[in-house]
Amino acid sequence: MPRIDADRVRLRALAEADLPALFEVFGDAEVMRYWSSPPLADIARAHALLADIRRDRNGEPQDAEYYGLLRREWTPLG
Repeated sequence: MPRIDADRVRLRALAEADLPALFEVFGDAEVMRYWSSPPLADIARAHALLADIRRDRNGEPQDAEYYGLLRREWTPLG
């Protein structure tokens, strides 16, 4: 999955370091109000979500790519 850099943001593959942010978003009942699943109950569920995002299903590529969006000033450029 390619990393995409723009002047103020970076799109990159999700990483283990993103688990707290994934849990913050997907664990929020208001955010998940119209989602197809309930809010995540704990950080372990966020870990399972990340594993599912990364996994190929039956050897086939996934139907979608999931990127993390970061402000460049918060991201080490290396």
